[in-house]
Amino acid sequence: MLISLLLSSVIYAQNLDKHSQKALEQTKEVLVDPVKRQSAINENQAAKDAASKVDTLTMGNATKKDEVFNLSADILENISKASGGDSVKMKAIVRDLQKNPAALKKYLSKEQLKHLQSLGKDLSPKQSNP
Repeated sequence: MLISLLLSSVIYAQNLDKHSQKALEQTKEVLVDPVKRQSAINENQAAKDAASKVDTLTMGNATKKDEVFNLSADILENISKASGGDSVKMKAIVRDLQKNPAALKKYLSKEQLKHLQSLGKDLSPKQSNP
């Protein structure tokens, strides 16, 4: 579920043109800055839906919520670079990843993968022993 959320908010091979790089930076800024993120959430239904899912996943924990959005920004950058900034290719990558979330690891650095795994473990429902 965490991977799906990261992709809905969402490799190292290509450089982006100036326009694509600027758009990426602006989008990442919205994802990582809580004030700008909330403004975007207030203005966009899809952002509201994604934020609601993140709130549910993180049980409203602001620190974990920020981690999810920060990691989403990193993943967005990786996918943007992998696609050369081509929005059609980016959408196709995201569609493919929604069908096969395990393929996401090819778009992550080792550090990002470890962070994703750690975050997933932190956010997994805890099993109680009867």
